[in-house]
Amino acid sequence: MQLTAVLTPAEEGGFVALNPETGTTSQGKTVEVAVANLREATILYLAQSPLTFVGHALVTTFSIPEPARVVAGKRCRQPMPIDGKDMPAQSEILLPLLRIIHLNDGEIRPPDAVSRLADEFHLTDEQKQRLRPGKTNTWFYNAVNFARLALVKSGFVSDERYGVWVITAAGREELRSQGLI
Repeated sequence: MQLTAVLTPAEEGGFVALNPETGTTSQGKTVEVAVANLREATILYLAQSPLTFVGHALVTTFSIPEPARVVAGKRCRQPMPIDGKDMPAQSEILLPLLRIIHLNDGEIRPPDAVSRLADEFHLTDEQKQRLRPGKTNTWFYNAVNFARLALVKSGFVSDERYGVWVITAAGREELRSQGLI
């Protein structure tokens, strides 16, 4: 089965790879490694959730009006209190979240994960408490939850136990392959 890989440069070097047909993501130091890691994550995901193939993803670009703050291809962390753009992106949260779950004896409750990640990213009290417009959850909690969902879809985390996120063997292997354990 032929699937799509969309690669973007990662801030810390290397590449982030996304398969839009399944939503799986991975990363690697080179294009080849990123695609190989994405292939593995996608195979693990499809073993749990078979894909009803409707065709290849159409990849295109679009423009946004200023004041999007982008410098040398990287998102700036200048305070923009209305829209949460000074928060870490989901892609920046993935590996730290996986590592925090691992360091917490392999499982963690969501509020504890959010708190530890907020400390790791040195968020201010205002950033930690900033609510999404019209919502009751915070911007950061929402970003962490979406990162958790991506890790679950990739087979790196299990959330089968209510209120507990558990690292899988594949998640530990991903941390090893990234040199984080």
